[in-house]
Amino acid sequence: MREREPQSQSIRVDPSAESANPSLPAFIAVPKGAPVYHGFPLLAHSEKEGFSFGVITEPNGETPASWGDAFVIAPDGSRAGIVWHAEGEPPPVVCSPSPGRWGVYAFRFRRPVRNEQDLIENLHEVLPQLKAFYAAALAEHPESTNVNLQAAGDSPAGFACLRCRSFERNMKRRRSILKTLIAPIVVIVVFIPTLAIAIREVLAGRGAATYSNVYELPIQYTSVLIIFAVLILVIAVAYVARIVYFWRFGKFGTAKTGKIDSPTNE
Repeated sequence: MREREPQSQSIRVDPSAESANPSLPAFIAVPKGAPVYHGFPLLAHSEKEGFSFGVITEPNGETPASWGDAFVIAPDGSRAGIVWHAEGEPPPVVCSPSPGRWGVYAFRFRRPVRNEQDLIENLHEVLPQLKAFYAAALAEHPESTNVNLQAAGDSPAGFACLRCRSFERNMKRRRSILKTLIAPIVVIVVFIPTLAIAIREVLAGRGAATYSNVYELPIQYTSVLIIFAVLILVIAVAYVARIVYFWRFGKFGTAKTGKIDSPTNE
């Protein structure tokens, strides 16, 4: 079954937001010290229980949106990102709390979003979960609620994490194809025939005989076997060293976070 193409979205910018470069929008040219999601506007009349909401993707449209991005501002001024879907059950945690942002969280909205009021009503409905995420971040990651810190590791817009999972997954697919398909084909086509010929010639007592490589340089078959043996030894040593390293130190920097992609009907 053919996958449905992701619905494209327009972003809504705050024209009154200060920009570090007059020729660029504020969410790209973020002034020093500005909070995450600077350059995107707040939703009027969205405050509830001390929490206010801002919008990134445009909620107004003739047909209900299938997904969108927003953000929430806690009573202390700290912020977190929101990725919402109209379908499916997205993993709740997109990005863990980091300095200057207490995370990015995904929700499925029960009501269709055609305008700002629809969006606000849905955001108010998930406010209890957001308050729980905020309380956990405040207790376990206090640096994430520090309004004087900018979110580390993000683009200046502060919302790269919202869609970075699609890019990450695509890159992993490309690397996987390279390792599992292209690399073995190259080895089989280029190196295996030469190695087989070299072994045959050496076993036949003709190891001193030579062949010309692609650069027309004569190489003895014995030298070919020595080169292959050295390469195998280097690869084996590197592999063993890698195993020893991860056994001793573990894989740092691989915190588990929820994976989020541009919404598709999978």
